[in-house]
Amino acid sequence: MNKPPRIVAIGSTIHRNRLGRVFSLWLTARAAGVEFRYFGVDDGSVWEPLRGHEEFLADVQTAPDLAGVEREVAGALGVGATMLVCKPRPELLKLSRKFTGSMPVVVDIDDPELVDPWGDTTLVVRAKRIARSGPSQFRFGWARRTVQGMHVITSNPLLQDLYGGGLVPHVREATSAPTPRPTTAEPFVVAFIGTIREHKGLADIREAVAALAQQRAVQLCITAPPPVDARPWEQWLGNTTLGEGRALLERAHAVAIVSRPGAWGDRQLPVKLIDAMASGVPAVITPRPPLVWAAGGSAIVVRDGWVTDLTDALRLLADDPELGRALGEAAWRRARELFTPTAAAPHLVEALERAADEHETHR
Repeated sequence: MNKPPRIVAIGSTIHRNRLGRVFSLWLTARAAGVEFRYFGVDDGSVWEPLRGHEEFLADVQTAPDLAGVEREVAGALGVGATMLVCKPRPELLKLSRKFTGSMPVVVDIDDPELVDPWGDTTLVVRAKRIARSGPSQFRFGWARRTVQGMHVITSNPLLQDLYGGGLVPHVREATSAPTPRPTTAEPFVVAFIGTIREHKGLADIREAVAALAQQRAVQLCITAPPPVDARPWEQWLGNTTLGEGRALLERAHAVAIVSRPGAWGDRQLPVKLIDAMASGVPAVITPRPPLVWAAGGSAIVVRDGWVTDLTDALRLLADDPELGRALGEAAWRRARELFTPTAAAPHLVEALERAADEHETHR
C-alpha cells in the first residue's frame, strides 16, 4: 500500500518538554513525505527551545482542553489519516480509543513513565497530581495494560524491549561536517544543554568542572537560569531556543551527560546527546544503556558516581584536541547513520503502514 499521507498527532501540552519529541517526529514525517499536524492542549507559552520555529508551529493547533482537542481531531478526519498519540498518558489513550473505528492509531513512547509515573517529582507535585487526577498508580496501570494491545513506536531499544513495536529514534539534521575547534582555544568549554532533572546528574557535572577549573581555564555553559551558588567559571544562559543551543555547541569542546541509574536514567535517551553528535561534539557519558547504544563507541564512558572519572575524562579531551576531534567526527557519522530525519523516516513509514494495514483488515 502507499504510505499514509497524513498524521493526526495528539498531545496534552505545548508548554512542556514533551513537545521536543513531537518536533522530532515532525522532522521525521516531513523527511518521509508525510503530512503532520499536532493537536495539543494550550497549557501556556510554547516550550522555549521551539519558540520562534515558525515552520513547525504552523503545524501545531491548540485547544483549551482535551475535549477541544477531540473536536479539532474530529474535524481533521479523512482518508489516509493515522492518529499518533504523543505520550501514552491515560487521558490521551482514552481519547484515542474514541477514534479507533475511524482511523489507525499508533502510540509513541519515548520515556519510561509507565514504569515510573512519578519520575523525579516532589511530594508536593505528587499530591497535586492525585488531587487533580486521582490515584496515579491505578491510571498508569490501566495505561500499561492498554498499550500492550496497540501499535507502538519507541525512541530507543530499551523502551522497545518493554513495549515492542517499531524503533523511531530522536533525530536532528546533521548535514554539515563538524567544524574543527581551535586547538589553542581558551577556555575549554563544556556544555550542558537541556532541561535540568534530578536523574540527569548536573550536580556531578558541576563538581567535576570545578575540579578541572583548579587546573586550567574552563567554562561550563548551562541552559538554565542561574542558581544562588553559581561559580565564576559557569555561564548560566537561561532557557534557550534550538538555534541558540546549536550555536552553543558550535563553540563547545565537549558535552557531559550524566544519567543516573534508575527507571528514567536506564531507559531514557536524552536528545541532548543526539544534538551533540549531530554537531560533531565529543561526549562524556555514564554507562546507561540508551546512551551507550546511541553513542556507538563515539563517546567516553565513565563510572556511575565517580566524579573524579568525569573530571579525568574532560581533562583528557582538553589535553588532547586530536582525540576530541576524532570522537566528534565519529559521533557525527553515527548521527548521520541513525539519527537524522532521513535515516529514521523509513521506520516511521513502516509503523504507519503496519497500523493502517491492520485497521483496513479489521474494517
